[in-house]
Amino acid sequence: MTDSTGPHSGAATQSIAQALASSDALSSLTARIHASQARLAALQAVLQAPIRAQVRAGPLDSEGFTLLAASQPVAAKLRNMLPALEACLAAQGFTQLPIRVKVLALR
Repeated sequence: MTDSTGPHSGAATQSIAQALASSDALSSLTARIHASQARLAALQAVLQAPIRAQVRAGPLDSEGFTLLAASQPVAAKLRNMLPALEACLAAQGFTQLPIRVKVLALR
């Protein structure tokens, strides 16, 4: 039998969703995360299969959109592809923002 009052209960999940929806700051953060992920999803057709698995969506703000690369060689390839990546996003109706490329720091 499971305990319905545990940390993974529906009530706990609902209260997190309510907190995200009721806070302007958290709602804005959630919207930016979804928008960033949507941009990365839109770029999947342009990214070669070996690179796709090594790229993550990073921050999206008024200054631009960040792609996070798993390594320096992947970051270099993404930087070379920036015109094609930006054209892909523009063709799909995304607001034109500069794309930044950063390497994920390994811990």
